[in-house]
Amino acid sequence: MSERRLLLLDTATETVAVGVAHAESSGRVVVLSDVSRVAPRKANTVLLSWVLEALEAADCAIGELEGIAVGRGPGSFTGVRIGVATAKGLAHGLGVPLWGTSTLDAIAWQAAIGGVEGRLGVIGDAMRGEVYPALYELHGGRARRLTPDTVAAPEAVAAQWGAGEDIPTVLAGNGLLKHHEAFRAQLPDARVLTEELWHPDATGLIAAWVDDRARQGWGEGDPATVLPVYTRLSDAEENERARAGLPQADPPDSGVAAASDGPADSMHSTVEGVDGVWLRPLRATDIPGILAIEDASFTDAWTVGMFTDELNAPRRAWFVADSDGAVIGYGGVALLDDEAHLLNLAVDAPFRRRGVGRALFARLSQQAAVMGALRITLECRAGNQTAIDLYLAVGMEQVGLRPGYYSDTGEDAVIMGGRAGVEGELPTPARAELPPGDDRYLLAIETSCDETAAAVVTTDGVLVSNVVASQIDFHARFGGVVPEIASRKHAEAIVGVIDDALVRAGETLGAPGVMPFAALDGIAVTYGPGLVGALVVGLAYAKGLSLATGVPLVGVNHLEGHIFANVLADPLVQPPLVALLVSGGHTSLVHMPEWGVYRTMGETLDDAAGEAFDKVAKVLGLGYPGGPVLSRMAVDGDPTAIDFPRAMMKSGDYAFSLSGLKTAVINHIRHEREAGREIDVPDLAASFQAAVVDVQVSKAVRAVKETGAQAFCLAGGVAANPSLREALRAAIEPLGVHVSVPPFHLCTDNAAMIAAAALPRLRRGEFLSIDADAVPGLRLDTT
Repeated sequence: MSERRLLLLDTATETVAVGVAHAESSGRVVVLSDVSRVAPRKANTVLLSWVLEALEAADCAIGELEGIAVGRGPGSFTGVRIGVATAKGLAHGLGVPLWGTSTLDAIAWQAAIGGVEGRLGVIGDAMRGEVYPALYELHGGRARRLTPDTVAAPEAVAAQWGAGEDIPTVLAGNGLLKHHEAFRAQLPDARVLTEELWHPDATGLIAAWVDDRARQGWGEGDPATVLPVYTRLSDAEENERARAGLPQADPPDSGVAAASDGPADSMHSTVEGVDGVWLRPLRATDIPGILAIEDASFTDAWTVGMFTDELNAPRRAWFVADSDGAVIGYGGVALLDDEAHLLNLAVDAPFRRRGVGRALFARLSQQAAVMGALRITLECRAGNQTAIDLYLAVGMEQVGLRPGYYSDTGEDAVIMGGRAGVEGELPTPARAELPPGDDRYLLAIETSCDETAAAVVTTDGVLVSNVVASQIDFHARFGGVVPEIASRKHAEAIVGVIDDALVRAGETLGAPGVMPFAALDGIAVTYGPGLVGALVVGLAYAKGLSLATGVPLVGVNHLEGHIFANVLADPLVQPPLVALLVSGGHTSLVHMPEWGVYRTMGETLDDAAGEAFDKVAKVLGLGYPGGPVLSRMAVDGDPTAIDFPRAMMKSGDYAFSLSGLKTAVINHIRHEREAGREIDVPDLAASFQAAVVDVQVSKAVRAVKETGAQAFCLAGGVAANPSLREALRAAIEPLGVHVSVPPFHLCTDNAAMIAAAALPRLRRGEFLSIDADAVPGLRLDTT
């Protein structure tokens, strides 16, 4: 063991544990400081202040740290993510290794070092009437784990421990606060440690870390690969698994054009070296053949319903390998902004190791590049060396690991990445040598919902890079954004997304490599409004990065960012202006009389516009997100076919209500189906869209007239709706008011807009402190 000065963090329980330790080459470990205190639900506000306190007590400057160890849980999901995200930001900014260790192990080692001997049962509180149980053997100041991480009912755990061979003689853990009776009934002779030993501290964390290194090795300590321990799926995923056992209907026809009969079609290609095999787009009639290969290839096979859904899903590319009319292989990718993710790829056993899989991957990668992807990523089982070798052979590179990713076996997933469209290596991680000049830069981070995004701008407002890792493919399975999944995905993606933005910034400036943090004058981050779990990940990471680099942190209101998407793209936008914010979570009219001053004139009383689109699309079975598909279908429909209500259009105020319209549409669909009539989806889409647009336009026009605004901005995800964009232009431009609508790529959540909104605050010296917390209900008026 080389000598290292380590920072120790854990926020998985009610205790926020922070410490500094010195690990000597002899193996001896000295705890230099320990700041571990009970602070329920305060981890995000106190953690970094206590880090500074621990560093001062250890007489250690932050730049002298040579590594960080963080508790990965199991524990409170939000609590664990705060610690992990903060540690990622600190380690990323300092350029030091980051290792994760078990919170339960730290508790066990703490007890062992304190002289406890025998069989120890640690019972962590898992909420929902469950516990995280783990058994240990303690002897001579050391702890040896006997059981893996899991989650279970306390009564079942107590009964198992009481009747098994490994009966604990000592108990500890915060799960005892709620469930002590269950364990007392089954283990009446077990000694319960005092409560101060139920939570990790610096001594336990460093001991668990040393044990991990002895058993697992050092590894690279890559911050991107350290992830929380969850032990359970999200509720949405559990429900999905339950539904998967139900019988599936025969797949309907996809409605897409049939492929031609041979490889002359531009979407077709032959497989070099394999006679009679050619690649073509997926058809609905291919699904039975695909299922046979799928079931033979995977233990967690896709179902007929999952493949059927993919046929009509947006931003997808699916190809099959065809041999004399029979499907012998298949694969699909999903486009997530400018990154493609490989969803599935398999080849029938008799055709493996003949180049079919490689040809399929190359075709998918090429199509992803055509669709606008710059990179392609995938996960595969850590034990599937054949697949790993294939992806390495086509220029992919291992970029991370997702522990326990596969729910059927608990096997790890290897994360691989590479350039889309070509076989080649990823950009070098070397630091970019920036060209000489006076330019300085700002890094912006956005994680308010289901996009992990990062962007770099010059302090003069020139966009240098903009990266968005969308989660839409994951949430589409559930018909909408699942907050728990969104938070997990942000924790997985944030380091890679920021590195990607910094690499692209270096490339844009003609200096290949990673832009150094030393080139930054500011770091901007969204701190509200949004999903609290999602916001926490971005904010905790950004605060850690800011403290590590000494670069000041600027907090941005997400809604302000949407308005500034127009400012970024349109230099003619100037206050006084009126902005219409329409997205999946917001519908409001805002008056901005001068830069940074906002007055909300009115907002929705119930559903947001994007939410209404999604719910109507879900009832029609059109998938998620619903706005884009309804908008496309409305092009072929009659907007006057169905007279849907225009709620509050003449209310005299600026409030919106879309719940009644949504209900009217759903009732119309139900009545038509009950009557046995086929629904004209294009007419319904056009009529529904017209009802939404009419109200938005009417109130926007009145707001512009009342305020005397000289400019009008459309903002938010629904700003991508072509009908709304054109209707607003047609209604407001004749008033002599400049109308600005953002380019399509700046309508949805992105970090470029956060950067644009942050620049004025950076110039004014308006910074966030290290004790700032996420504000999920943050209002624009108070920004």
